[in-house]
Amino acid sequence: GNAFALPIPQERLALLSEAVGFGRNAKGGSGGMLYEGTNLNDSGAGSLRAGVESNEARWIVFNVSGNILLNSPIDVQSNKTIDGRGRSITITNYGLDVVNASNVIITNLKIQDGAVDGIRLFGAATHDVWIHHVEISNFSDGAIDVTVGATDVTISWSKVYNHGIPILLGADDADTVDVNIRVTLHHNYFLNTGERHPRLRRGKVHAYNNYLRNWTNYGMRVHLAGQLLSEGNIFEAGSNKDGIVLGDSGANKIKSSGDLLLNGAQVTQINPAGVFAPASFYTYAVEPATEELRVKIAASAGQQSGATPTPTPTPAPTTASCDVNKDGSISVVDVQLVVNQALGVAACAADINKDGICNVVDVQRVVNAALGGACVSP
Repeated sequence: GNAFALPIPQERLALLSEAVGFGRNAKGGSGGMLYEGTNLNDSGAGSLRAGVESNEARWIVFNVSGNILLNSPIDVQSNKTIDGRGRSITITNYGLDVVNASNVIITNLKIQDGAVDGIRLFGAATHDVWIHHVEISNFSDGAIDVTVGATDVTISWSKVYNHGIPILLGADDADTVDVNIRVTLHHNYFLNTGERHPRLRRGKVHAYNNYLRNWTNYGMRVHLAGQLLSEGNIFEAGSNKDGIVLGDSGANKIKSSGDLLLNGAQVTQINPAGVFAPASFYTYAVEPATEELRVKIAASAGQQSGATPTPTPTPAPTTASCDVNKDGSISVVDVQLVVNQALGVAACAADINKDGICNVVDVQRVVNAALGGACVSP
């Protein structure tokens, strides 16, 4: 089995206390059940895709490490946490699509070597998304794109490297709904990239304590009356010195406060007094942009190893019996119910042998009882 009718461990839920910024209200699958990825398959029972594309609230963990080669993007549904802590999971070939879905957390994954976007947040019904300690490289389009009105997003402690166009916020001048885009970027590391850290159209971006190193075209860029507050960021230029640039002559607003400019990096400000105040939306703390911060971000951004090992699930007390539907008899109806639970189609309630999962063992015991045998339970 792969879906546990068990509480999500507190050491997992503690992650929620770390959320800051416009995506701080993302609760992911915390209102649902634990789902364990038991294999590295593209699809099918126990796969990441089966957990993420379910309509149920799920907090997804893994009991394996390795590479998941996708045949197509995974369509992330609402109320999901993809929690790779304690394992080393790498997604390749395609990425994750969050299309008109909300309340999503993605943490401690590596996503690399793929087509289109690493993570795509699309549509005005996409909101409350937190991307944390994710590592993305070498996708053909964006690393993380937020478009067509998707909003209330935090990207934190993540790393994008060896990639051309990391973060696009608003993809088309015609998408006036992008005025609603609100994104917080903090403690991210952009290494050996091209441009868009981010590129913004229309919306609001608060970028603080990020480290941009050796971009080739520009660091950050603002268009179409977008607003950017850059606070305590580190711009370490390579051959290109354009840390923050203006995309057009419209009513853009850019403020640079406490940024550290290295190797001749330059930033443009325009109407800084008119930039929004993030503190009117949420509480946050900016660290000084120092050598110490530079070292810390370079060491700690991206996928982390050994963080929060997956605990062995402890079954909750249960009164499960072979009479699954509690109608006073054991029949083919009970067999069908336990089969659905073993397949993850329904919540695991008929854990007959109380080992924390619904699987073929439980099915066999209900079948035996339906045939007139005893209901064997610990």
